[in-house]
Amino acid sequence: MKVLIIEDERPLARILEVELSLQGMQVEIRYDGKSGLLRAWEGDMDLVLLDWMLPDIEGIEVCRILRSKGFTVPIIILTAKQGRSRS
Repeated sequence: MKVLIIEDERPLARILEVELSLQGMQVEIRYDGKSGLLRAWEGDMDLVLLDWMLPDIEGIEVCRILRSKGFTVPIIILTAKQGRSRS
């Protein structure tokens, strides 16, 4: 299985890479939305792990662009963004 990680936080990207590699997956990393989008278009990935908050293009926009062009590979969006608390 080939996994593309699009994550600007290098330590987190590296942890994901190591863990997935230990499971026998081939992993590539891109550190911004634009290069991740371009790599995803090459079409040979089985899964994309996508950070919501990227420095150039937000992950949700990367996802929208891919889906609007018929990209059918599963995308998992990761975020450290806090939602509203319920009190």
